[in-house]
Amino acid sequence: MILFSTLAGDKRPLYTRDLLRSCCLPVDESIVFGYGRKWLPESFSPDEKKGVIVFGEVRRKDDLERSKSYLKYHPIRRVVVSSLHKRKGGGQTFTFTLGNFFNYSDKDNEAHRQQLQSWYERRPDAPHSGAARLFVHSAPDLWADQEFFTEGRPESLIEHVSTLFGLGTRHFFFLDRRDEWVDRFAFSQPKISRGGTKRYTWRAGDTCGISLVVFPGQNADFTPPAISVGDDLCSISGPFTEQLEEGFRARFLLTCRRTFDRQAGMLWIRIPSTDSRSSIISPEVQEHIELKPPTLLIYLVISLLAAGSVLPPLAPILAKGFGWPSWASVCVSVVTALFIPSAGYLLVRRIKTS
Repeated sequence: MILFSTLAGDKRPLYTRDLLRSCCLPVDESIVFGYGRKWLPESFSPDEKKGVIVFGEVRRKDDLERSKSYLKYHPIRRVVVSSLHKRKGGGQTFTFTLGNFFNYSDKDNEAHRQQLQSWYERRPDAPHSGAARLFVHSAPDLWADQEFFTEGRPESLIEHVSTLFGLGTRHFFFLDRRDEWVDRFAFSQPKISRGGTKRYTWRAGDTCGISLVVFPGQNADFTPPAISVGDDLCSISGPFTEQLEEGFRARFLLTCRRTFDRQAGMLWIRIPSTDSRSSIISPEVQEHIELKPPTLLIYLVISLLAAGSVLPPLAPILAKGFGWPSWASVCVSVVTALFIPSAGYLLVRRIKTS
């Protein structure tokens, strides 16, 4: 087993973001952690695939245990290393597949956390040590049986970490796909890139709902989440908020722009910071969105334009050739003359391009 340690601080905001995402992303999602060469052991073997993300909380100065270690270690969740990239500078980038969360709702598991704390305190190269401190460790002698990583949802973990020093002013949120507000087709069957980024295809003109469950940290102010979509691909309504027992729910409606061409942009969900010293105070959802034009509607518009240009002049000839009565010829002429205005109506009202 490998221990992947991480801290939270305003000087390294992306580390904090990745920690917050580790606390909130659902099981089987992917996340990328990068470590410089000086944080990795020289004898590190990439053959080991199973690991645990660990948060090092900086102890307050009045903590009696600070003399042993100025960091208090908290297991977050299990991971499996799905890919490893060695950088030119000697560092390594890990892509994790996220597993279950540590079960903090079971008080008996405090003994397992203490085991982790003791393990780090015995290490001369632990993150809290002075020189040669490492943030990646191989720990074959720790937790042979990991049955305490049993939580499939993040609520109990968030309830614990949202009170910790360094995370109390942060916000935690996750997408609640079980909410009836959510359009299940909009977030199904994504294409996944090598780095774990998802690419969703939405139909131009459709409206989909997004539901977020937000848990503010112990000392965090109430701040609603914000959603943006690149290149103005969607008009956004919300957030519509409601109080929950521990946090609150925020719902959004996204109405996709109507367009002829396939267009793409980034869907970005976050909670904006109100403190200039902290640029990232919540997880961030960054997904690639493609708008697929309504193919049948486009074909209908093209067909109406073509028919409206050809048929009206041919109506008298067709009526004479087939022996239609005069009133039928007039009706055909009138109906076919309406094809082009109908196509214009669909073009302007149904497929707005701006």
